[in-house]
Amino acid sequence: MDEGAEIRIQSGGSLTLQNAAIVEACDKMWRGITVESGATLTVNTLAQVNDAVNAITASANTNNTLRNGRFFRNYRSLLAASPNLSNITFSLIATGNIVDGLALKPPHAQQFSEWSTNGNVGFLFRRCSSVGGLMNVGASTAIQNTFRNCSYGIMSQLSYLSIQNCRFEEFSGTLFFGSIIGSGIYAENGQIKIRSCEFTHCSLAISLYKTFYEVSNNKFWALNKLAEVFSGLKMGAGVGVMYSSIKDNTLLETDPVTNASTGANWGFTLWYNGYFPQITDNDLYNLDRDGIDIFDDVYSAGKASSVIQNNLITLKTNLGYPVIGGPANGIRLVSTARAQICNNIVKFGTDDIFNIGLSAEGVPVCLYAIYRIACFLAESGEWAGRIFSRRNLICPVHQLRGCVHF
Repeated sequence: MDEGAEIRIQSGGSLTLQNAAIVEACDKMWRGITVESGATLTVNTLAQVNDAVNAITASANTNNTLRNGRFFRNYRSLLAASPNLSNITFSLIATGNIVDGLALKPPHAQQFSEWSTNGNVGFLFRRCSSVGGLMNVGASTAIQNTFRNCSYGIMSQLSYLSIQNCRFEEFSGTLFFGSIIGSGIYAENGQIKIRSCEFTHCSLAISLYKTFYEVSNNKFWALNKLAEVFSGLKMGAGVGVMYSSIKDNTLLETDPVTNASTGANWGFTLWYNGYFPQITDNDLYNLDRDGIDIFDDVYSAGKASSVIQNNLITLKTNLGYPVIGGPANGIRLVSTARAQICNNIVKFGTDDIFNIGLSAEGVPVCLYAIYRIACFLAESGEWAGRIFSRRNLICPVHQLRGCVHF
């Protein structure tokens, strides 16, 4: 394709790329394929769409099948965005694809801002939903999608998305005023389900902002941080209410490919929680720093209780990858009005005596905090620790750390 060229599929038309067909740029990037309303696009059987600003732009009321396709060196491999404030619906099948944004070609002459050394986003959804509800990326019975070498693997804004059986790797991210910019998955102001995915070599695997989320049955290894969540939401009301949840996830103890010892620096960090987030039944092995951190705003009224239950957390520093060292907390609560902490197990490695099973801290203006702690068990070395058996601890928040400091 010539520099800055574009393919447009008009209403009623269709385009099929298959049998290892390759559409890519010569020297500089091209614009990509635009699927107009009423049109159909199929990319399958190892066909490639490479070197585009937006490899595929999906409009409302289109049919898009991406099955075992290859998308290399694109600024974005899929862009699905409403042109105004209304939502768009379209059909998408996306399984078995490889999206790799490593080493973009030079920009075309009119490409002033949408360019970087590597890809920006693998799949971007803005104000999108599928006919009948959630947009699906991946399927449990299909070949895994793989995303790598972009700032973000999948980004969802004001959209309804289900991500299943996808792999995210090599997302280095950057620091911006102490926060990580770039992650395997980023979602804001919508609804997202992330299930049965794999994350490795990521600065941040999952980043969520003001959205309803379910993060379940995922595997993580050899990365910096599993998830960071700001102000998760709930759905429904009354007996039908559903709360955002992080459940049944595993930080692996060994790399599934090399069998080498692995782990992460940080586990799950939740900020400004208002709707009973549920962090349950997770197994987190070989954490260099904290397993579960809950940071709340002490000045906000109506703070809801975080539920932290049935988690296994192993703190073990000096892994070799990655390395930070220093004290770590199994569970840490900061400026939290209420938390239900039940049946968690925190195990300590023998390499750092300063690790802490459970800590809670706040600011002087917050006078009291109430924590329900049921059967909280901490181990140090072969066997040592304390068990808190179904009782309430009530004490000034600035002293609470001393009450439960292991």
